[in-house]
Amino acid sequence: MVNAASPLPAIGNGHAVSQGKHNKSISRNEQLTKEHSGGTRPPHPKSMNGTGPKSPSRLKKQMQIEQYLNQHAVDATLTAAIQDALRTDSPDPLRHIATYLMKGKGKDTSSNATQPAESKVGGRPAGAVGTFLRVLMVNDVYILDNFPNFATAVKEAKAAASALDCVAISTLNGDFLSPCIFTALDEGKTMLEGLNKAHVDYVCLGNHELDLPFETLAARLKDFKGVCINSNLRNPEVSHLPPYATVKVGERTALIGGFLTEDESIYAPTPKLNFVPVTEACLEVWERAKDDLGSTPDLFLPMTHQLISQDRQTAEALAKNDELKTRTPCLLAGHEHEMFVEAAGKSVVIKVGEDAERVGIIDIWWDASGAVKSAFKAVPASEFAPEPTALDYCKEKNDWLSNLMAAEIATLPSACSSKKVRHESSGLATFLLTMVKKGLRKDKVELVLLQGGGIRGSADYQAGPFTMGDLYKEFGFDTHMAVIPLKGQIIAESIFNSRSAPKPAPNFLHADDAAEIDDEHKIVKINGEPFDPERIYTVATYQFLLTGLNIIQPLLSYVQENVAVPTIDQCRPVKKVAMDYCVKETWRKLFDAEKWPTGEGATPTQDAISMRVAAAISAADSNNDGLLDEDEVRAHMEAKGMSAGLVPQMIQLIDSDGDGKVSPEDLATIVA
Repeated sequence: MVNAASPLPAIGNGHAVSQGKHNKSISRNEQLTKEHSGGTRPPHPKSMNGTGPKSPSRLKKQMQIEQYLNQHAVDATLTAAIQDALRTDSPDPLRHIATYLMKGKGKDTSSNATQPAESKVGGRPAGAVGTFLRVLMVNDVYILDNFPNFATAVKEAKAAASALDCVAISTLNGDFLSPCIFTALDEGKTMLEGLNKAHVDYVCLGNHELDLPFETLAARLKDFKGVCINSNLRNPEVSHLPPYATVKVGERTALIGGFLTEDESIYAPTPKLNFVPVTEACLEVWERAKDDLGSTPDLFLPMTHQLISQDRQTAEALAKNDELKTRTPCLLAGHEHEMFVEAAGKSVVIKVGEDAERVGIIDIWWDASGAVKSAFKAVPASEFAPEPTALDYCKEKNDWLSNLMAAEIATLPSACSSKKVRHESSGLATFLLTMVKKGLRKDKVELVLLQGGGIRGSADYQAGPFTMGDLYKEFGFDTHMAVIPLKGQIIAESIFNSRSAPKPAPNFLHADDAAEIDDEHKIVKINGEPFDPERIYTVATYQFLLTGLNIIQPLLSYVQENVAVPTIDQCRPVKKVAMDYCVKETWRKLFDAEKWPTGEGATPTQDAISMRVAAAISAADSNNDGLLDEDEVRAHMEAKGMSAGLVPQMIQLIDSDGDGKVSPEDLATIVA
């Protein structure tokens, strides 16, 4: 039953975990097994019939007996039965013990007896008394590819749960929607449905979930079939999310929390986030759950999304709490993209790396003395066959994305690279910002500036086609662009200071191709005109730079004193600006709009536009209804030897009434 609320471990297979370091050494099949407990089990007697030398045959037989007893945890099972007889003060202990065992409370604990041999999930832990908990976890997932394999692991664990006297749950410990190309296109719909297909039961928020506006995040989470636990972010927009969930493990109760790092330096300056620090929130949630439940939970499982150093601090703090130190065997953690299995306090911090490439399997049980024990292993996701329904979904979405991302949106005039955007000027950065500038033509932008940290692809390019996938790889975040007035002197000093900083410099400012900057980082010309330090220029840049991200001076100080910074709602995401420009250019190329006659200014006259639009519609309108649908646009593009991969985006950009068709009035906007 599941409810949501309004010492260094020994390592199996010869591996060890070092304090203060993450484990990069993993066994051949990448399985890592760890067991930790509050006590040790007494050894079997060395002799079955007193002291004295034993013959080789008797010794061999004794070893076989010991191995058998160990394999089936006979001592633990009998001990539990005896303790149950003592607890009830049974007048006939032998009958009581026999009844206890026959009712299944002392089940065969051999994994071979209860679990198919081919299963990678595992059998029942040796020494487990009563029902145990099995957690399958992943963290920081930005692609769909391994979700079908994770779905199989989860289904396998749940299918075996009854026979093992086990409760199986699954978790994803933050960063499940963003940053992701799918989410950049559909605001998280694809990735959220991926969670459902993967049978994820519980998630906690990651820092990148907050890349989405709160209202968008809330809308997505309504479609989640599991539970998103938010234990420490107190903004009203997410206050409806439960602060904890409980899971019944036989007669015991496990408490699950979801905790997001309070490190404000990794979030956008706006909106202001209201965090309760993770460690404080852990204690707060524990006490609240005790009050709500009217009893003390038997187990605490914090899902955390923070740096490993912060996880250590949390674990060490929990180890000082009399109740939590024996009830928190592990932290189900995320945020780093590498694998960590590290002892801290009385717990083990577990992160399995990004994108569900590994499935973390944690078994938590109680031994005959009632002490909490746990064991962990990481299994490569590839060792689980893909679950068919999830696989079909993954393939459908990836095929769609692959076709879309392969669509050519522009042409690179020369070879360039984004690998050293935090070290030096980049032809690729210049190319991208020039597209952005053209996309902001209506705002009369004279200069576009963006820090190197905003260009993410780290790739080399040859002259030739530049695709939508390339654009989304480079502009990894929404990066809302604000248009502001900025004095020339401030522009010059900010560029010089950002480029002169120690490398790598995430705040290294790049500019569009109309800004001529020499090797000494000094501006020579803007738009072909000599640079004027006293002039006020119209500049487009990342809104967060104007509110404190990276702290570029004197830009920040000047803006704080002299400029009214546009709100996020008043800014346009850089990907959309660039894409809209490229899509409009594709329309113009399709109908040779650059050749359309002009009037006295740079814009075609209305009559000339009407004539050209009519001719364009007629050339592509195969059913003569005066409108263009996707099939007609696609056929016309293919007839002209153009790639038709962008047709849906082309229609969407200029379709004013949302009917999926382009009217003459819609088409006229391509010259606006």
